[in-house]
Amino acid sequence: MKVIQHAETDIELSELYQAGFDVDMQDPEAQFSALQLFATSLGLCTFSVLAAYGAHLAVDPAGIRIRLRWQYSEHPMRVSDIDMGIIWPDLPADRLEAAERAAEHCTLHHTLAQPPAIRTRVDR
Repeated sequence: MKVIQHAETDIELSELYQAGFDVDMQDPEAQFSALQLFATSLGLCTFSVLAAYGAHLAVDPAGIRIRLRWQYSEHPMRVSDIDMGIIWPDLPADRLEAAERAAEHCTLHHTLAQPPAIRTRVDR
C-alpha cells in the first residue's frame, strides 16, 4: 500500500493490494503519527468492503484510490470531521451510489458512528 501524506490532515491511499506500507511525505513539515494511521486504517477498512463489493460485481478494485481529509475540534481535542473521497476508475457509473452505500459498512465506519465505551487503566 502507498500512503501519500499531502499535509498533516490530508492523506491519499493507493496500490492497496501491494504488500508493504510505503509513506511518501509531500509536506516536509508534517509527521506521520497516530492520527494519520487512524485515517489510513479507516481507508483500508473501506477498501476491504469495496473489494468484496467489486468481487460481487466482477469489477476490479485494484485501481481504487482513497483520499482522507479531516479537521480537529477542541474541548476535548479530537477529530471532528472526516471527508473520504474514493476514486474507482473501473466502477460502472450506474454503481456509484451503491458503492457509496457499501463503503459506509466497514467496521471502523460503524465504530465511529456508534463509538464504543473505552476504559483506560494504568498499572505498575
